[in-house]
Amino acid sequence: MREGRRSGQPAEGLAHQALRHCREDENRLSRFLFTMIGREGAENVVALLREKYRSGLAAAVNELRTSD
Repeated sequence: MREGRRSGQPAEGLAHQALRHCREDENRLSRFLFTMIGREGAENVVALLREKYRSGLAAAVNELRTSD
């Protein structure tokens, strides 16, 4: 991650890249939620969590970049 925060890649791109590595866990969570709250509910929860984590990761990268 240190290389990424020093790269010229935008923080949003780094966050997207990091979340792609979590796709298997995301799918597992989605399947679990599907059994509990149905397809639409599972899709909504996963989309909300994805956006929350993406924006948080991007903010963290930006903060780390400004502290260097």
